[in-house]
Amino acid sequence: RVKGIIQKNLNNFNLSEEFFENSIRLNEDFNNEINTAESTAELGKLYESKDEDAKSKELLTKARKFYKKIDAKTKLVELEN
Repeated sequence: RVKGIIQKNLNNFNLSEEFFENSIRLNEDFNNEINTAESTAELGKLYESKDEDAKSKELLTKARKFYKKIDAKTKLVELEN
């Protein structure tokens, strides 16, 4: 996930997307819900910055559901801002 954020900040959007997708896949494999949620949110924000609104909305909604499931209220607030 960190590599995805770095690449996003460097405007390497394709590489950033790849890192976020890999992070999501790995964290799902290990049932790490908080990291899955965070990576999903970051990928949603990436799509938002690329004006890919449908993908962004889908992923941000998915991240919200993860955060609600694990009762991560602070993360929910961060996501809304």
